[in-house]
Amino acid sequence: IGGRYYKQYRGMGSPSAMAKRYSLDRYSMPAKGIAEGVEGWVPYKGEVSTVVRELCEGLRAAMGYAGAKSIRDLWEKGRFGLLTSAGMEETKPHDILLPSETVERF
Repeated sequence: IGGRYYKQYRGMGSPSAMAKRYSLDRYSMPAKGIAEGVEGWVPYKGEVSTVVRELCEGLRAAMGYAGAKSIRDLWEKGRFGLLTSAGMEETKPHDILLPSETVERF
């Protein structure tokens, strides 16, 4: 799209992920029939090994901020904090092209 590589993204609660999950077993029925997840395309970030390495580096950084030397330490020392309105905006889906946006933008 637009000269860049993208991968399909389907949240576990998205319509197509729910449809696939329940089509695998004709006897299972969804607990709820309303999809809550998003579907779209996300920029391709590279090989899985690269992404996992970056996640591990982020975890190490978070542990350092908390003064934790192990995951157990992180559980014990981790604390919840208040979020600003700008921080709340960052928690929403971003860096994803939703299906309704792709036709209009490209």
